[in-house]
Amino acid sequence: MLAKKGSIIRFQMPKNLPSKMLSGILSERQTEELLRAYDSDVNRWRSAISKLMDDHPNYWNEDPRHVPLPVRSRVQSLVDLVAAPDEEFARHINVPRSTIKAVFESVELLCGNFEYNDLIMLLWYLSSESSNFQEIAKVCRVPNEYLVPSKLEEISSKLLRLKANGMMVLADPDEEEDIVEFFKNYAQLPGVIGALGVFHINCLDGSTLSIDVVVDHKQYFRHVNITPTTCVYIDDVLRSSPIYSRLTEEHSQGHTFLCPSSGYPTLPQLLPCIEGPDCALSPNHSKYALHHNRVVNVARNAVADVFQRFPKLERLEKFAPTTINAAFLLHNFCVQMKD
Repeated sequence: MLAKKGSIIRFQMPKNLPSKMLSGILSERQTEELLRAYDSDVNRWRSAISKLMDDHPNYWNEDPRHVPLPVRSRVQSLVDLVAAPDEEFARHINVPRSTIKAVFESVELLCGNFEYNDLIMLLWYLSSESSNFQEIAKVCRVPNEYLVPSKLEEISSKLLRLKANGMMVLADPDEEEDIVEFFKNYAQLPGVIGALGVFHINCLDGSTLSIDVVVDHKQYFRHVNITPTTCVYIDDVLRSSPIYSRLTEEHSQGHTFLCPSSGYPTLPQLLPCIEGPDCALSPNHSKYALHHNRVVNVARNAVADVFQRFPKLERLEKFAPTTINAAFLLHNFCVQMKD
């Protein structure tokens, strides 16, 4: 899950690829297999595409790993967007209406003074990397663009009151047993209760954000912590995180989080991968590395899904921790609703 400072990479869904890019190279069956590979493992899909590019260097007019999203049409008002047909609505908002309705009703029940259009404003902002405060102010009738950041944070803070409903809390002992059982069957690794990773993103104002997350077997983000930082060292990021005290203690049942090996500190509840020459020490080391990577890929794919759904996270104007947390929580609700 580790990415170099400012190097978050988003791979577009294969369905955005022009069909001519694959015609003449793959059969229809091979194309279908390639598209299915994305759903199971984004890294495997990337490797397959890279091999195709190497095998047919003169065929590609553009790099299919970085196909731009379609430009969305202009919205004149938020009222028009809310009333738009489903197909038009989906061009602007990357969360289905059914999920939006369920989230809104839950927040309204809890907070009492929550507006449906406010939730749409937040989702519209997050769903396009080209959205900006000036456009939001114009379309959403906010008196001044300088009021937009605080408005988005206010909406997000109300959403975050649903963290427990959206599974954005560490698992309790009963849940832990279910997670352990899943990963034991899925990757033949005992005692695993999730994958932990740290990554960095840059904001347009020049600030850098460090994000540490814990992801479970269903791709729920169980822990998300965002801090502004000038340091890219993972050890320092984790030391400032609320989860650090948990990682420094032995779990009563011996459970652990898995993490990539590069740069991660040695802590009782962190189990790194074995990489490089150490992998060749015995066949068991290679087998362990393979199984370990299967679990970590669950977290990698979850992060990729969040940035795919909410591309604005790659081009935030400034540090907005509540809004970022809300995006990860909304991802959890989409997983819950199977959207």
